[in-house]
Amino acid sequence: MTGDLIASISSELQKLRTTNIELNSQVEQNSRKYSESAFEGKNDKVLYYTGLPSYQILVTLFKYLEQHLPTKKSMGKFQMFILTLMRLKLYATYLSYEFNVSAATVSRIFMDVVDVMYVRMKPLIVWPEREKRRTT
Repeated sequence: MTGDLIASISSELQKLRTTNIELNSQVEQNSRKYSESAFEGKNDKVLYYTGLPSYQILVTLFKYLEQHLPTKKSMGKFQMFILTLMRLKLYATYLSYEFNVSAATVSRIFMDVVDVMYVRMKPLIVWPEREKRRTT
């Protein structure tokens, strides 16, 4: 190997390392953007992204559902829960971009989490008696 070839390979290696560091940083920023701590104490952010009025309600609902949510390689359970609540307000293509997964993955995660929410939250919904509904 000549000195020029070694220098060229070393330069390319340094560029690849720099790119790798930048991409890892972006992945870490994305995962923090929708982490539980990113919503803590920010009721306006919780309301904007999920439609829920407070962080406390968000966390309470998540803790209630967490053990029943499926495990995915592409993101954690809290992020899956946030994605699902956001999907109720936003489009799948936007969410696929935001969470760096395919639109099909967004749809599958959404359906998985909604199924869990339906089963687990159904007993929490209390319908008033028919007579009370008619009077209001």
